[in-house]
Amino acid sequence: ADPGHGLAHNALGMLYFRQGEYEQAAAAYTRAVQLDSAQAEIWCNLGELYANQNDFSRAEAAYRRALAADSAAAEAWDGLGGLYAKQQRYAEAIEMLERAVALDSLNTRACFLLGNAYLKTKEPQQGRRWLAVFSRLEAQDRMIASLKHSLLSHPDNARLHYSLGVLYGQRQQFAEAKLKYEQAIARDAAFAAAYHNLARPW
Repeated sequence: ADPGHGLAHNALGMLYFRQGEYEQAAAAYTRAVQLDSAQAEIWCNLGELYANQNDFSRAEAAYRRALAADSAAAEAWDGLGGLYAKQQRYAEAIEMLERAVALDSLNTRACFLLGNAYLKTKEPQQGRRWLAVFSRLEAQDRMIASLKHSLLSHPDNARLHYSLGVLYGQRQQFAEAKLKYEQAIARDAAFAAAYHNLARPW
């Protein structure tokens, strides 16, 4: 089978899922994994669908298949953590979510779930710490989305590119930060702050 066909069915399943057409989404995801069972993303999407329907056993099986395909799939660890938290299995949720944030420190949802799971297990200091991380990431996500939206209308605004670069740098997304500083300089060759940040050791 052509793996590309599996990804096409996966994309169709995502569309159905967003539209709330869950039976069609399940059919599309199932066909996708039949065509390409090595894609962790597809299994994660299937797990999310089952979790959304409170079908915990099938959701867990799908997330486990995702990890069998790729043990570094942060979204699968996140999915399992969310699933266990939903079932009030907080100690197991913490273990899964810790793995998720270790693999993807920018996973906003995992930080939120981890903070709440720690609070449920009467570890308030850890809970507050992770909820603070969540709040910081959520604020950054909103700012990035706003700047990207502004760039659609003002693509030649050097300051917008620079501001995005600063945010990406704060998140240690250094490749994205460097690109944005370069784009700022391309639009304003006298943009000293962009040159300064670009010259920093990465």
